[in-house]
Amino acid sequence: TAVTTPLGALARGMDLPPARSIVDEPAPPTSAFAAPETPAALADEARRKLEKPVVDRETAASLAASLYGLAATSPLKELDSYDDRNFLLRTAAGEQFVLKVHNGVESQVPAFIEAQNEAMGCARNLPGLWCPWPCLSVHGNPIEYAELALPDGSPRRHAVRCLPFLPARLL
Repeated sequence: TAVTTPLGALARGMDLPPARSIVDEPAPPTSAFAAPETPAALADEARRKLEKPVVDRETAASLAASLYGLAATSPLKELDSYDDRNFLLRTAAGEQFVLKVHNGVESQVPAFIEAQNEAMGCARNLPGLWCPWPCLSVHGNPIEYAELALPDGSPRRHAVRCLPFLPARLL
């Protein structure tokens, strides 16, 4: 029996219930989608803001060059981010990348970042969908690490990824 889900190609071989139409069903209570409000989850959320890495454009350019062999043709542009640091980099060949320096909380849990990479890998295989895929570093790794300061000045090992950038517009 084929499993019908919004991500049917991803669901093959998984034990998932059949897809249902939500048109005639009442919406679940909002709290069903709320983030867990356990003390540990709230503490992690607070730490994400406190452990946003201190990275300026020059440091980001240096990380891009040393970790990914990418040279920017102009100063990097910092992009908005909730708890990480993201920088747009343009190369002489006209390629664009996002250098992502993860917060101190996620950087301590490599499996979390690896799961994001795996999710991008699955999404890349869907027809008609563009999804970035982490660039490999000069060492052949999709995730690298750099010792950077936290806002309080203490050092922390931060995960760093480089992703292709696709210009888009908001709908």
